Amino acid sequence: MWVYEKELWKSGDIFVNEEKLLRRVAGYSFAVMLLVIGLSFALRYKEEYNVVNQERDATQMEERLYVEATPTMIPEVTVYPVESVVQDRHDAGEQVWEVWQMLSPESMSALLEKVSDRCVLIEKPSGSIAGWEIEENLPYYQITFKLYGAEENLHAASVLRMWNYSLFFGTPEEKEALKDFSVLAYETEEGITSEVTMTFDKCYIPEVTEQEEYYLIHLKKYSEVYDKIVVLDAGHGGKDPGAGAENYRVKESQIALKLLLYLKDLLEQNTDITVFCTRTEDVYPTLEERANLALGMEADLFISWHCNAAESTKRSGTEMIYNALQGQEDAFNSKSFAQLCLDKLTEALETKKRGLSDRQDLHIVRRATMPVVLIETAYLSNEKDLAILKDEEKLQAAAYAIYEAVLTAYERMEENN
Repeated sequence: MWVYEKELWKSGDIFVNEEKLLRRVAGYSFAVMLLVIGLSFALRYKEEYNVVNQERDATQMEERLYVEATPTMIPEVTVYPVESVVQDRHDAGEQVWEVWQMLSPESMSALLEKVSDRCVLIEKPSGSIAGWEIEENLPYYQITFKLYGAEENLHAASVLRMWNYSLFFGTPEEKEALKDFSVLAYETEEGITSEVTMTFDKCYIPEVTEQEEYYLIHLKKYSEVYDKIVVLDAGHGGKDPGAGAENYRVKESQIALKLLLYLKDLLEQNTDITVFCTRTEDVYPTLEERANLALGMEADLFISWHCNAAESTKRSGTEMIYNALQGQEDAFNSKSFAQLCLDKLTEALETKKRGLSDRQDLHIVRRATMPVVLIETAYLSNEKDLAILKDEEKLQAAAYAIYEAVLTAYERMEENN
């Protein structure tokens, strides 16, 4: 035994084994050290993350408490004809928020020279104000007046309305065009920001003028500002690609958008027609938003682009969907417009004329109060039609055909009027 160990010692094997052992121990120690360092960083990050979260939650709670503490009391609707306000004939003893407490007869008379009969008056809070801006949400008939950098917040009693030369404040009344409003106030580094969001019966163009005590938001209908209005819709979009071909490398939503943009460009460059679009990129407006836009604008014409598809690959051609209930007594109506578009488009694309279809089950068609047409351009499921839909020149020709149909439609409407 001693002789064997002696031989190992001489050969250096024992030193070799000890060296290997020491290296292994050093490797394990280094790995443990890295693990400890990693855990310490993780614990520190978690602690900091929790602190940040707590601070953020506290800030949000503070903002919520601030908003909840903001005066938002809305008195019952109170209406005064302008002349009674000016002549001070109202009953000052009524237990309501009196208009004359905010508008003296003298200031009311001065405002009458500047205010329109369709106007929202927002009382300025006292103190300094950094500025204001207006935001519009057309499909929901909403206008938001945002006042920022103020020393005090706005509240519900700050919002008055002039409508048909009667002054309203408090809860909106049915005969007003203002259907609802809300006031949100929150504190920022620059001061207090207040947002007054107003929902109307249709789309209005806001024009703001600033007086000593009030911001006056004058409201004009789009039809009063623009002589001719067309609303264009590209079907589907975003989360809804619609029908597809070639394993959805070709999508209905993409083709519809191209057709819309080609037609939009033609109308804007060559006519006095004002065009509004439900979408100009790959997003999905709801059916309600699409119909609301056309209705809120009081558009003259409403055009929705689509492509067709069927289980049978033999089915092909162009079809127009319309609202048979729209303008039944009118010389030019939805059916007239659909027929006009069908004739123009099938001539341009040389596709089969599949005719007209009344579809009251389709939301945007059913709700339209103006001549409306939903264009089923061609079939993605048919080889010949698909070739047309993939051809940019054919799409441009399709847009030009509907452009001509729009011009003819206006000519006929003017003749009938």
